[in-house]
Amino acid sequence: MNRKFWNSTAIFVTFDEGGGFYDNITPPAINHYGLGQRIPLLMISPYAREAYVDNSTISGYTLLGFIDNNFNPPYITNTVSKSNVNGLMYSFNFGRDPRNPVIKIQTTGYTK
Repeated sequence: MNRKFWNSTAIFVTFDEGGGFYDNITPPAINHYGLGQRIPLLMISPYAREAYVDNSTISGYTLLGFIDNNFNPPYITNTVSKSNVNGLMYSFNFGRDPRNPVIKIQTTGYTK
């Protein structure tokens, strides 16, 4: 966060494992495989909306679509081209100045 690239950074942290998060709602199907179980997505960016929880339906294809939308390479697959990039883009607020980094410095540590 304290580097010159912070103002153009978007970090996505997601999980690619089953189990651990109970969800009693079946995700919508985008093809005969469906979307699979719901998984959390954490966004770290100076433009990410603060304290915002988005309930948009996205998938791993959406993250690829985000790259294609911003950097204009050809879509890898047709499924990526149809992904919900707009839902992901709403989680950003590009109409404001980039948020300053919050650097946490540990003042006490583990002692034996």
